[in-house]
Amino acid sequence: MYELAKAPYPKTYEGLTANTLPGKSLLPVLAGEQEVIDRPEGLFWERAGNRAARVGKWKLVSTWPSYAWELYDLEKDPAETTNIAKNNHEIVSQLSQAYFKWAATNGVVDFAELEAVEPESMKAFRKSKEQEVPAPAFGL
Repeated sequence: MYELAKAPYPKTYEGLTANTLPGKSLLPVLAGEQEVIDRPEGLFWERAGNRAARVGKWKLVSTWPSYAWELYDLEKDPAETTNIAKNNHEIVSQLSQAYFKWAATNGVVDFAELEAVEPESMKAFRKSKEQEVPAPAFGL
């Protein structure tokens, strides 16, 4: 988006050094020059303890607090309805190692560490928002 706006990515923000901006530009797709962006290294993300890796046809996800990995073959199961992690240990191992390498490189903080220092008032608030029946995993 910085490229599209022709804006420089900030080197600092409020006196702090900004992390480098990882990733690839989507501008060729937005401009109609390409249909897809080639990402052989994969795409990784984390949000509030929920983690995911997407490499090729594979998507590996885990949700807080269980951290159990779920694996989906998005070519055969684009709706992510069938967790195939139990039968694909090697793929889970490869993708989880790639995720943890990405997390370490990008300064992702383990959510368990944050929860340990979380104020009691916030823990009580989060607990009040928990569902009695866990929502199905539709990916992250």
